[in-house]
Amino acid sequence: MSKPTAKDLKKEFVDYVNNGEFPETDFEWHEYDGGTEQIFVWVEGEWNPEIRKKLKDHMRQYNRKILISLVIRS
Repeated sequence: MSKPTAKDLKKEFVDYVNNGEFPETDFEWHEYDGGTEQIFVWVEGEWNPEIRKKLKDHMRQYNRKILISLVIRS
């Protein structure tokens, strides 16, 4: 299987966070850094280590090294 593109990862991420599993949280994809294999997201609402782990575990189906990082808006 070929390595997924940033576009593929974004689609999968957006589909997953909109499935209703996180009703108290709104996510917005910010960017994917292929060099560090991190997805950067903006979050409004509930955010905790358990949510980050669920997102990471789900996205590791597509890239086994991927990390989820929160971008803080100022």
